[in-house]
Amino acid sequence: MPYKSPYRTRPTSDIAADPEFLKGRAAGLLGIPGDIFNLVIRDLPQAAQRVAREKNAYSGVIGGPLANYGRGPVIDPNYTQPAAIEQNELPPFSERPFTSDYLAKQMGADPNSYKTQAGMIAGLNPAALLKAAPLLALTKGAKAFQGDAAIVKNANLLAKEFEGSDKVIAKRNFAFYLGDARKNMNAQNRAQVSAFDPDNFDGKVFLTDDGGFGFTMDSNGSVGNLFKNPQSNRPGAMSAALTKARAAGAKNLEAFDTYLAQGYKSRGAVETGRLPWSDEYASPEMIKALPGRPDYVQMEIGGLIKEKRIEDVTQKSFERYTPKAQPDSTKLNKKQKTEFKEYVQAGIDQGADRWYWMGGLKDEFMEVLGPQLGAERFNKFMQLNAGVSPRSTVAKEIDRAFVLYRMKYGKGLVITDMTNDMFPSGMGHLATRTAHRSLINRLENTGVLGNPIDQAKVTSFAENLMGNARPVTVDSHNMKLVTGLSRQPYKTEYGYLESLQQGIAKEFGIDPAAVQSAAWVGGADVTGVANARNITQLFNQKFAKVAENLGISEKEAAKRFIKGEPTLMKALLPATVGAGGILALENRKDSESSRALL
Repeated sequence: MPYKSPYRTRPTSDIAADPEFLKGRAAGLLGIPGDIFNLVIRDLPQAAQRVAREKNAYSGVIGGPLANYGRGPVIDPNYTQPAAIEQNELPPFSERPFTSDYLAKQMGADPNSYKTQAGMIAGLNPAALLKAAPLLALTKGAKAFQGDAAIVKNANLLAKEFEGSDKVIAKRNFAFYLGDARKNMNAQNRAQVSAFDPDNFDGKVFLTDDGGFGFTMDSNGSVGNLFKNPQSNRPGAMSAALTKARAAGAKNLEAFDTYLAQGYKSRGAVETGRLPWSDEYASPEMIKALPGRPDYVQMEIGGLIKEKRIEDVTQKSFERYTPKAQPDSTKLNKKQKTEFKEYVQAGIDQGADRWYWMGGLKDEFMEVLGPQLGAERFNKFMQLNAGVSPRSTVAKEIDRAFVLYRMKYGKGLVITDMTNDMFPSGMGHLATRTAHRSLINRLENTGVLGNPIDQAKVTSFAENLMGNARPVTVDSHNMKLVTGLSRQPYKTEYGYLESLQQGIAKEFGIDPAAVQSAAWVGGADVTGVANARNITQLFNQKFAKVAENLGISEKEAAKRFIKGEPTLMKALLPATVGAGGILALENRKDSESSRALL
């Protein structure tokens, strides 16, 4: 393993004030009764049974060797343990209610981190003390006490093992470990991992605790300097790094067209362009180590879900209100039309004409739930998303839609008559009890969000999300880009503004919905849109975030999301609500129905 960096400091005096340590201590104290119960009633008997089975000892179905305490187990060389008992593995402590690991997880702490475990030990928690006992590690029973601690030597590297920082000391520390790794690399690998200048880098560095693996992400979201020290034996570094990068909001990366670029693309990255080899820009080290002169590949960070147009949906327009005379606000002059088309072109140049390409996510729903149910649930999620979209950011509306989706399908609860206390802290909205509630009530009671005349914007948005790209979502942003007016369109204006953009779509050869999305992104300087990532990119980030927090693959994270699993919200939004808030929500009894959120 690489030797210790002189810049790496972990002052022990700071740990007592560390939030993760404090959460661990609180969870350790609160979890003492639950841990004692589990250890005595469940884990110790199972561990004793396992030891007895390995010695071919008869332990009985109930009680195990502990039932014979005082005279030792009865040895029966012909006894074979029933298969059902062999397979009866206990879940990890983090999945058992009221244990210290479970409570730590509710508080947003990683129950396996050394800070959380140190806090539990400081709280004199029996389970934490047993985990620290070297003698316990000598038995197979130790597995039952280790919870979901998967971080062991030679096990796959996990995304959550990368710690990100933008501090100067962290950057210098990264430079030290990267330099040490490059010394140990062969010439070909060393030529593809550039040296790192910590004093002239604007962004974050990500490094594992032992310094064996790392990467950087600059302020523009570009990933680079991915390395693995050859002396580090842990597999899975590239997958873990890309998951961590996506979860952190990375946008793109670059690499030579060798195994490196192929590895990125096989893990979800999408090629967007390439530059031919140039001796002028290549160092002597590169020229010597890469005789094949590979191209330099430019990629989006991508993810599990691919951007794909939905092809199995009928493209249709909707009837709009037609006034007696066309409103003057919709009569654009030549300059206004030209400026709007420039916004559209700018958005197309950034790929925003693919903003509504949700086919990859729909495919994932259908793979997990089956073709018919998967398509139905996908459409329902998109309708919920549209229902909570008024005056909301895209990322927040996805989160709120998932809360409702999970309540309905994961827990079988009623989601009408919404209130803000149905959502975790920080996810409420001023419109929850007004516009959002009205739309969701109508959707649940009638199966539709509204009619295309009175609720033109929301119904068009839902149709676009579900794959019908013919309607145009004319919202306040679109209104400002087209007319210069900073307000929502009136019912009398909507049809004219939509028709105008449907005509522009023909000029560009794209869908009408793509005109709106492209202008939204291309005109971000006018509308003030801060985060113009499309929904597929946002879902990929959320799946990566869940995968990181739970130590699972992005594929498994998507599966749990689509199924609306009850425990997923804490992984999706780990910093949104603390344990007290979560437990209060879990125990809350609604006056109309027991519809606890988390």
